[in-house]
Amino acid sequence: MAIALRHIGIVVSNLDKAVGLYKDYLGCKLVGEFPGLSGEYQDKLVGIKNIVLDVAILCTKDNNRIELLEYKNHTGKKRKPVLSNDIGASHFSLTVKDI
Repeated sequence: MAIALRHIGIVVSNLDKAVGLYKDYLGCKLVGEFPGLSGEYQDKLVGIKNIVLDVAILCTKDNNRIELLEYKNHTGKKRKPVLSNDIGASHFSLTVKDI
């Protein structure tokens, strides 16, 4: 049984730019950065062998976590356009004071 939302993971093409967006424009706090993650555990976790990725975890004001992941190798393809009914395409919503 799910008790609470742990985090939302988002794959990005440029981790530094994405972190800046979430910090500077959305007011999220950077909780941790984990560059160069690799090894058997990560391979099993994402289902791709010999993976290397950088991860940043940010926190919203209400203590929810957003995990940003940049794959340094085995980069995925950008789908254009991603339609709202595509499998795997979804959304998440943030409450903001002013945008």
